[in-house]
Amino acid sequence: MFNIKTLIDKVINRSNTPPETKDATEELIDSSVRVILNKEKCECLSADKAEELKNFFKNEDEQKYAFAAFCFGRYVSDNLFESLHYLVKAGYRTLIYTNASDCTKLVRSKIDQFKKYGNAVIVEVSDNQSHADLMLKAVECLRSEYVVFYTFTDKINARSFINRIDAVISKNDGRDVYVSSEYFNVAGESLHAGSIFQDWSLSGISGVVFRNSFLTDSLKDADTNKNLWLLNRTLSDAAKEKVCVHEEQYLFNKIPSCEITLKDIAVVAKETIQELESVNYGSDGADIILGRFNRVVRDLFRCNIDVLKKALIFTSVCYVLYLCEIHKLEVEKWKQIFCRSLDFCHKLTYKDVYGMICRMIPVLVEENQTDIFIVENPAMPDIGKSRFFELISEKYSVDYQVKRSYVDYYRLNNLILKMHSRAARLTLSSVSLCRDMYYRADRHVTLWHGLGWLKKTVFTPQNYSVGTIICSSRACEEGYKEHFHADKAIGLGCVQTDRLYDEDFINSSREKVRQKYGIPNDGKVIFFAPTFRMGGKRHYYNFGIDIDELAEKLKEHNLYVITKRHHIFQEDFRDMGTDESGVHDSQNGHFIVDTSFDFVELISAGDCFVTDYSSSMYFAFILKLPIFLYATDIDEYKKGPNGFEIDYPNDIPLPLVDKPVADEFINGYYRSLSVPQTQEYLEYRKFNVQECDGKVAERVMDYISAML
Repeated sequence: MFNIKTLIDKVINRSNTPPETKDATEELIDSSVRVILNKEKCECLSADKAEELKNFFKNEDEQKYAFAAFCFGRYVSDNLFESLHYLVKAGYRTLIYTNASDCTKLVRSKIDQFKKYGNAVIVEVSDNQSHADLMLKAVECLRSEYVVFYTFTDKINARSFINRIDAVISKNDGRDVYVSSEYFNVAGESLHAGSIFQDWSLSGISGVVFRNSFLTDSLKDADTNKNLWLLNRTLSDAAKEKVCVHEEQYLFNKIPSCEITLKDIAVVAKETIQELESVNYGSDGADIILGRFNRVVRDLFRCNIDVLKKALIFTSVCYVLYLCEIHKLEVEKWKQIFCRSLDFCHKLTYKDVYGMICRMIPVLVEENQTDIFIVENPAMPDIGKSRFFELISEKYSVDYQVKRSYVDYYRLNNLILKMHSRAARLTLSSVSLCRDMYYRADRHVTLWHGLGWLKKTVFTPQNYSVGTIICSSRACEEGYKEHFHADKAIGLGCVQTDRLYDEDFINSSREKVRQKYGIPNDGKVIFFAPTFRMGGKRHYYNFGIDIDELAEKLKEHNLYVITKRHHIFQEDFRDMGTDESGVHDSQNGHFIVDTSFDFVELISAGDCFVTDYSSSMYFAFILKLPIFLYATDIDEYKKGPNGFEIDYPNDIPLPLVDKPVADEFINGYYRSLSVPQTQEYLEYRKFNVQECDGKVAERVMDYISAML
């Protein structure tokens, strides 16, 4: 039995395989990849043949109808073969395009029978992909008022065909395009209804009647190097009100095809990329092109295709979106659209398909196109806003991507990230990455976003990885290595903390935050940063205190609380529209839910810091801020998936408020004011953030440079 995995392994390792051992299928896959990468020329009509074709009917009078038949592939409709004979015998000019290398002997013998007719010409096309060019040559030479295109897998009633066309055209006052309603999709988006013919790219024009003058003008304005699936979209847009959709049921019948080839799929990807390049990946033009690409891919996927072809379709989608991201085009909405069209998440659960995709990626995406790939969560751009990012970007080529982690197009997103990682010498992240997101664990470094030694992390090394992890102090190295199942842990500090030693940044942050929220200079800012709860209803924290009641007491003491939801909260609220925290802006402006500033800006603007169980407290330790803990569900939290690596709260030298009472919260603030001067506070600070000294960027830069 043919083993598809073995085949793919051969393809990926083809450089080690003697050419004579390659079978036809393997060569076809290899050829498809070359097409996508534009390394294989898609030849069309030779110059000599094009000129010969143009002059073929030049001395003939113009006819009302002429026909162009695309006869590629291994399947043929006997009915159409007979009908074509009937039309040719009746004197209608006919062009027959064929590719000898892609036809069976039976099809070839049927085509050869037309050589005896003076009003029929057979045009050999070498590895034809540019059907648009063929269409232009056809309308130029046929010299008819209308031209009808179809394939050898279609079926017509030749004896009544012309009469029926005449009736439709007369009834609709001579419009430019005539098409049966079955050729329109439900939304009426284009002339292309679906990939139901053996040569998928012709299904958009098969059986369509075009006015010659309209088609000539449209084709001359278009890029004739396009494949037909792109062109028929252009034609339908150009025609608009000039299209007649008729209900003539017996004018033209379709015969479903038996096969979509790998090269068909490859050409779709290749020409999409060429289209995107033609508009320089501009957002307006790209949206139109990606919309077309999505519709054709969706049509292809409806066909009866095997797992290898599914894998190539999936991979092609990922590759096109990857190139868009490389060119700084925002494609998050298109990930959503393609995921729905292909049912991406469901079908990628098939291990055979997913495995083949992962094997195809190294063929499409070459290594070392960039030096460093950096990926971060949009709510935690820790690396992107750091001094380290500035240094690394000055010396190396950097591919920087900010991606949501909690998405319903998760698997598709992972594969695109995998392409980014494949192209880079090194992958960096501020969070743990799913193993499907990157290549080569030994070329992956995590500049961990959290500081210190506090909570357990629910971490499954078989699914997630940090590679080498950089932590906030040398004292944490051993714990981090074990905790994260890391290859190694190195206490160089956290790159985002360098900003906390920049006086200009600190002063600017304080001024911007106070100005935005109207906080007077003598008012004190308490920054509250809660963590998340994993699983169940407690996934959302419950603040517990009535916000407006607390805000009135804050006002009495000239205090302001600013809180920022944890990024996981933000993702959940975005997707689920649910917020059980009870947190909102107060009416008097003394309790503020911020959405404008990042975490480091807010903590820099704060006069006091409060959290429940978040390691973000260690940022406040760096600034030597007053800190207190507000945690009302300690016992419940300890029983949850997270828990602690320390004895909470006893090991933390900070005041604790464990009751949801407004007066207790205010009292916690005043108790915290004297804490930064204690020896316990300073020793705890040293253990957790000793290496966060404002010079982390330089140390990490040296470490990364040594790896590269």
